[in-house]
Amino acid sequence: MKSTRPQEAESDQIMNGHLEQWKRLMEREAVPKRLRELASALREALTAAHGPPRP
Repeated sequence: MKSTRPQEAESDQIMNGHLEQWKRLMEREAVPKRLRELASALREALTAAHGPPRP
């Protein structure tokens, strides 16, 4: 009977690869989210200081 060990190791490797990809994706997504928050805060500050934007 064959051992399943190599398969398990391969499976772990694949899973770790997916986790790394997921982490990178989350880091990438965090940047635009933060930029949107900053843009929104800047818009609010400008509106408070100068009134609503002109059309």
